[in-house]
Amino acid sequence: LARSRRPPKPVADVPSPQKGTLVPVYCGRYDVDLDRRMLRAAYWEEPERRVLRSLWFHGHADERIPYEEDECEQLEEAYARLRAGEVRAPLLMPVNRGRHDVRFAAAPQE
Repeated sequence: LARSRRPPKPVADVPSPQKGTLVPVYCGRYDVDLDRRMLRAAYWEEPERRVLRSLWFHGHADERIPYEEDECEQLEEAYARLRAGEVRAPLLMPVNRGRHDVRFAAAPQE
């Protein structure tokens, strides 16, 4: 039997978290402090781990690595300028503190 899948809820419909919000993840075993971008165990002691929010990734299909949040913002702004026709392709955006470039080869199709 084929199961129907509902598309994920658009980001715009997700309520914004309150300041200081902890979000339970991994079936409630961990909490993410959204302000500090840190993951911590809910029921036992272990070192906190850094959490990234990212829309842009690099690497190979089996190992995707997120760009830093400030670089994602710059990439998203460049993509929006390209879509709006404010700049022309090809567009190079430096990332990884100038060590690499992301190349937008063509304007996105509507």
